[in-house]
Amino acid sequence: MKIENLKFKKILFFFSILIYCIFTNVAFSSEKINVYEDELNTIESYYWIGLEEKGNYELFLKALNKIETLEKKINNKNLFINIQLKLKGLKEDITQQIDMSSDTLFGVFPLARFFNNNFLTDVNAFGTFELFDDFNVVSSNRGVESLLKTLQEKERKQLDVVFISQPLNFALENEALYLFNQNPQFFVHNQKEVNNAFVINSLNETEIANFKSGNVNKNHMNALFNSFDTNDLLIVSIEKNKSFLGDAFYVIEGSYYKPNIENPLKIYRNMGFSRDRSNLLSPIILINFALFFISLFVGIFIYRKKTNYNPNRVLEFASILTLSFIVSRIVPFIILPALNTFISVPDPEALAILSFWYVLLVSIVYLYFPFIIIHSLKLKFKSSNFFQLIFSNSGIIAIVISMSIVSWILTSVIIYKGTTSDLYNLIIPSILFVLNFYIIGKALDKSKFKIFNNFAIILVLMFFISTSSLDFQYINLISTFLFANVLLAFIFRQKQIQKTLIKKGKISEKWVHPFLNQSFTFNKNKDFKVRFTFLKTIDEKSAKIFFKQKFVDNFSFLEIECNNENSSFDLVNQLLDKPVNMTSNETIESTIETITDFIPFSNLLNMAVSQSNQETSLSNVFEAASLEFFEKLKNQKNTCILITGLNYLDHESSKWLDQLKSYNSNQEISFVLIGNKLPSQLDIETIVELGNLKNDQLIDYIKNYLNANHDLAEKIIQYLDKTDDQTTLDDVEITFDNLKQNKLIYFDHMWYLFDNDDLDENVFKSQVNSLEVTINDIIKNNEEYRTFLMISSCLGYQFDLKVLSNATRLTLIETAEKIEEISFKTGIFENLPNPNNKIKFRNRATLNALTNIFALNNDLENIPLTQRTCCFTAATTLKNSQSDFALESERIFNLFEKSGYNYIEEIIYSGLDLVSNLCVLNQFEKANIIANKCQNYLKNFNGSKYNKLLNDITVEKYFIQFEKMFHSGLNDNDSIISLFDNWLDLDDYKTKLIYPAMRTLYNAKEYTKLIRFIKDLKEDKELPKWLIYDIDHYLALIEIYHNQNKELGKKLLLKCINDLKHERDNDYLAVSSRIFTSFGNNFPKEKITESLIIKSIEIKEILSDKPGLARSYGSLTRMCFEKEPTSTKVLESCNNWLTLNKELNDIFGIIMSKNYMGKIYFNLHKFDKSTKNNLKKCKTYYAENIEYLKSKIDDGSKIQIFTSYADLMEIAKYEKDEKLYSYYSEELFKLIKNFGKIENKFFKDIFIKAFDSKFKKDLIPRNKIKEILG
Repeated sequence: MKIENLKFKKILFFFSILIYCIFTNVAFSSEKINVYEDELNTIESYYWIGLEEKGNYELFLKALNKIETLEKKINNKNLFINIQLKLKGLKEDITQQIDMSSDTLFGVFPLARFFNNNFLTDVNAFGTFELFDDFNVVSSNRGVESLLKTLQEKERKQLDVVFISQPLNFALENEALYLFNQNPQFFVHNQKEVNNAFVINSLNETEIANFKSGNVNKNHMNALFNSFDTNDLLIVSIEKNKSFLGDAFYVIEGSYYKPNIENPLKIYRNMGFSRDRSNLLSPIILINFALFFISLFVGIFIYRKKTNYNPNRVLEFASILTLSFIVSRIVPFIILPALNTFISVPDPEALAILSFWYVLLVSIVYLYFPFIIIHSLKLKFKSSNFFQLIFSNSGIIAIVISMSIVSWILTSVIIYKGTTSDLYNLIIPSILFVLNFYIIGKALDKSKFKIFNNFAIILVLMFFISTSSLDFQYINLISTFLFANVLLAFIFRQKQIQKTLIKKGKISEKWVHPFLNQSFTFNKNKDFKVRFTFLKTIDEKSAKIFFKQKFVDNFSFLEIECNNENSSFDLVNQLLDKPVNMTSNETIESTIETITDFIPFSNLLNMAVSQSNQETSLSNVFEAASLEFFEKLKNQKNTCILITGLNYLDHESSKWLDQLKSYNSNQEISFVLIGNKLPSQLDIETIVELGNLKNDQLIDYIKNYLNANHDLAEKIIQYLDKTDDQTTLDDVEITFDNLKQNKLIYFDHMWYLFDNDDLDENVFKSQVNSLEVTINDIIKNNEEYRTFLMISSCLGYQFDLKVLSNATRLTLIETAEKIEEISFKTGIFENLPNPNNKIKFRNRATLNALTNIFALNNDLENIPLTQRTCCFTAATTLKNSQSDFALESERIFNLFEKSGYNYIEEIIYSGLDLVSNLCVLNQFEKANIIANKCQNYLKNFNGSKYNKLLNDITVEKYFIQFEKMFHSGLNDNDSIISLFDNWLDLDDYKTKLIYPAMRTLYNAKEYTKLIRFIKDLKEDKELPKWLIYDIDHYLALIEIYHNQNKELGKKLLLKCINDLKHERDNDYLAVSSRIFTSFGNNFPKEKITESLIIKSIEIKEILSDKPGLARSYGSLTRMCFEKEPTSTKVLESCNNWLTLNKELNDIFGIIMSKNYMGKIYFNLHKFDKSTKNNLKKCKTYYAENIEYLKSKIDDGSKIQIFTSYADLMEIAKYEKDEKLYSYYSEELFKLIKNFGKIENKFFKDIFIKAFDSKFKKDLIPRNKIKEILG
């Protein structure tokens, strides 16, 4: 029994183990099945979410990968047959969805789902992606909202609603209750009411718990129907399905029950999905703000480097950039909805190939509409300085807009991918995208599109489309093209820089401009770095050479010559090397205006600006031109732009230059406008006058620069002196070129003139011949201009409008209109007169062509009668109309010569007038030639005035000799000595010689001869009274200088002054002015001296006595210098003195006045050492004087230059510069030694004082100084 029991126990033990193993395996297999089932359900959530997202191709692929992974886990095919069947079915479904979505709009362009993501107005803007709320709540609510829509469509009765959830979630139940409660069709019951119904109907906690968990039975239903007193009950079940972490998949089930029926009558099911992205909200905000601030920083950084940078408007510009960023982000949200009302938006499931156009359209909206909106603000608010900051800064705005677009792209990628880890792949492509957008913006600034600009427009579009596809193969390919385009733009830019770089040219050293020592100071305005200077001169070429030689080491020069006043932007076109007009800007602006008219808020903009002052687009053209101009020169340091031909400066270019003065640029650019007259539209404060080159300097230019021999150079200048008032280097070069073209000169190491050629007849032969044909045709087609042009040609290259009016017998208005008409139709005249209403021919060749056509240069017998009459009319009008014969007396004489021998009296008197004026200008040789011509003309005169004319000519010839001796001394002139000895033999017409005779003797210090001469004069009882006063004047000077009786001399002068004070005749006034000057020279400290000198100046101005006026200003300068050596008065007076001496070509006067200018500026330096420029000016004047030693000058001028050296020695002593002092002292010693004895004590004292120094080393022994100075 025991043995059997033991066996039974063993059997039972083994049986128990077997049962345990079987059930253990079954339990394990069941647990594994549940795990796989859960994983399968989770994978299935991808399928449903992918469908909800209108075919998320990437999500379907992810689901397929997970299915394949799960398949590998299931090894026992028999055990997991049910799982495998489900898996196979799900795999087939997902495979089909992959195939379907691979070529749909959202499948190919996944970011297209975010095109309309305006989260401010649409909570579902991001679809299933949730950034802000609890994704479980959002998923559940979406399912509930779908269920509500279904019920509203299917059921018409009012339903009582109860909510349950699996797993239990009261929050979601309350969210659902809230949504149902919004609709009166549903009467909702909360947890308190449900629990109360169960308690009333005696249900225990277990049964209540079962209901909450979804196990609804008959008892539950009866309790609810009984308590709620309803026949229609809806139990809404919120069930959370399996999904991956961060995803929410809810099934919302609505079960419709009737009383006494255990099972629901109807069941409605809806799904809700949400994908959690709330953890990415902070990175997204950070990235957007980072991009915004980076764009702001980069924008302001570039703006600071730009030529139109204004430090006072940085804040405004930052506001513009902020506005651009914001506009770029919100414009698509406004434009696309408006656009969608006009077009049929393709479905997300539509084939991508058929709906690609929509992606392209949206890309254009995102990329280019922000530009259009920003620029429309500029156009709409033209009167707003704030919005005009947009202009010329499109490149910077393009950067900001592109950064805004990048922020949209990165935000969309982060939301779609659910991570920031993939963003590094987009960094370089985004940078290249921004750079290409910048290229587009720069092109908009210039309204000029190069090939790389057009490529950029296409490539940024392709980049946006490729990023919408998130296909990095395409993104990288487009990025390669973007990089290539940036490289192309960079290479082009470098070539442009090299092309526009102004290279410093070598300045020819063949000829050094004689005025290089003239001071020239730029006006330095701290507020603006663009400087404007007007260099006033009639010789533009001389001015250019002067400027380029003087500042050869300071600047790179760009030369512009205006040549067409009728062509808008002529100067700007030349500066930019391209045509500037308003057409391109107007085209762009009109396009923008047209597009913005379709924008929803365009009417609001129009209303906002309807009352504003709309400016023309001319200001925009100016701004664009300015920007491109500074852009062109931004790599060039110290640029100086020399502008000539100001008479042909067009109106638009003139206005552009005027606004450029106040342009806030960080580049230092100097504009130097060269000409005789500044255009009226320009207001330039810094004006520097450059004197005219003298004949010897012009000859030097021809010899050294043009390599001509001296004889040829002299003949060129002599020829040009006959054709115009002032010869310029342009005249010289044109003449020289014509000589070469006409083969009138030959080259043998230098240029020579052929022996027998007449320069006058042939010099402009080739140029004039070609012009003659053209002008002849003009005259034939406009015969009404013939006489008008004939008289104009008689008046010379430049003439007065009033003179022409008088000569043509037209009114001033008619004359002006005629000139403008001829100028406009033919171009024979310059388009604008100078400020004094002087009219000019277009050029000398034009005048020469006209004189040839009208035969005005022919011998008298070959000049037609009409032309002779025109010459006489012009000569008479000139003589009667102008007051300063020094300017036109030679022309008057030449015109009378061409009028015919019946006008010999007029010829002779005009010749004598010319002689007088030539003497004023110290041109004594020429004066003699004219006097001899007059004497020859007298041979053909048979009138009653023969003797008078002969006497006048004789007197004038003596007058020439007196004037010549006044400047060079008596030099034992036999004819003049004979004249004094036989003075009483001359008739009454000798009175003209009395004053110059006395002045000559006085100036030569021939006091004994002067006394004898005055004694002879006193015997003539018929002398005019005014001349007697002048004789008394010189008697007073004899007392002062010869008899050394200053008091008596003073009394005699004062008596003359008192006797003359009531006289008003010109002869009396002339004598008075001379006496006033003499009194001032001799008694500078007297109280009345200054007033007398000022009266003298006033009289001489009335009488147009320039030589006398110069002497009066000299006297005033010396007097003021004694009293106030640093006053404005003395500087102004001396400057006037110097100017007059230059006009008179009085070398002695020029040197002396420059010495005083040097003294004045040295005193100003000592008075105020902070102004360093004063000492520089002082030394410059002395240096200019020293240059005259190279020319042939008289002894008096040489002594004045010696005082220049003495003054420089005093300056060296003041500066304690022993080396410089030694140099000047050695030079002065040599000069005085070679000069000979100096008699004048005044100068001897100056030189002795200069040689006396405190320097230790005495280079020149004192005994040698005494030896040369006596």
